[in-house]
Amino acid sequence: MLKRLLAPLALAALALPASASPELAELWGVKAAGLYSDTVVLLDEARTGAAPALEDGYIIDLERFAVTATRLGSWNDQVSGAKDLGCIFRGMAEEAEIQLGALEGARSVRDRESALRRLVTLFDDAQDISAAAAWAARHGGQLPNANDGAPAACPANPAMASRISAY
Repeated sequence: MLKRLLAPLALAALALPASASPELAELWGVKAAGLYSDTVVLLDEARTGAAPALEDGYIIDLERFAVTATRLGSWNDQVSGAKDLGCIFRGMAEEAEIQLGALEGARSVRDRESALRRLVTLFDDAQDISAAAAWAARHGGQLPNANDGAPAACPANPAMASRISAY
C-alpha cells in the first residue's frame, strides 16, 4: 500500500533529463552503488531477525532506479546500442519493482531477506551494466570483445513503449 501512495510522489520528484545519454547511464550506476550500500545495511538488519524500516527516501530512490532503467532501455534501443543492453535495463527495472513489492509484502524474515539479497545483487550488477552502456554508446554500440554476429537474446519489446511515455 505504501508503494501505491509513494509512486506518484516518486514520479513527480524525478529529476531526469529530457533524454537519456551515456552520462545518465553513468549516473544511474552511481545511484545503484548508493542503493547497494543502503540495501546491504537493510539486509544486515533483516539477518538479525528485525524487520528493517523502509524509509520513504529508499522507496523513492528504488522507484527512480526502475524508471531510469526503463528509460535507458528505450534509449539504448533507439541509438542502436549494444544488442542486449536495452533488454537488460528493462529486466532490471522489472526486477526492482518486483523485489520492492516482495519487500513491502514480506510476511517473514526469510521473505524479507530473500528480497533484499536479490536487490543487493541487482544493484551490484547495475553498476557494471551502467559502465558498459556508457562505453558502448561512446563506441558505436560495441562492447569490448562483443560477438557482433550473435543475435540479440532479447529484442526490443514494443509493449514497453507505453511505460516510457507515461513518465
